[in-house]
Amino acid sequence: YSIEWGHLIHEIMADISTKSDIDLVLSHRIEKKIITQEIARKIKGEIDSIINNKQISHLFSPHLKSFSEYNILCANGEVLRPDRVVIHSKDFASLIDYKTGEERVTHYNQMKKYESVLFKMGYKTIDKYLIYLTKSDVIKL
Repeated sequence: YSIEWGHLIHEIMADISTKSDIDLVLSHRIEKKIITQEIARKIKGEIDSIINNKQISHLFSPHLKSFSEYNILCANGEVLRPDRVVIHSKDFASLIDYKTGEERVTHYNQMKKYESVLFKMGYKTIDKYLIYLTKSDVIKL
């Protein structure tokens, strides 16, 4: 798969909060002629395999509050933008970052940075997941 394919899926994942959003998000892109019906079917298959992964399927539940591509302003003025933050309770959150291409050390460092900001915001437990879209791999850190 090309990096462009991964970016397209990444963009679509940003609009998906729960499993029930998938068809709506895809049909919206078909209507706007961003993707074809055939490409939507392929993307749906890939997104289903990611969202239905046992490690993360619970993070797309409708009763959880989630934020996609949400800016977090740090004390030092830096702005971080994790792909998805899921709030379980006032003490517990999950971080998801979608990646295209190969696994890199910088991905782990980025997740540590996101985690430290959430700790400063008062979360005591933070689950972290890197999702490699072009391979449908889920890595829990």
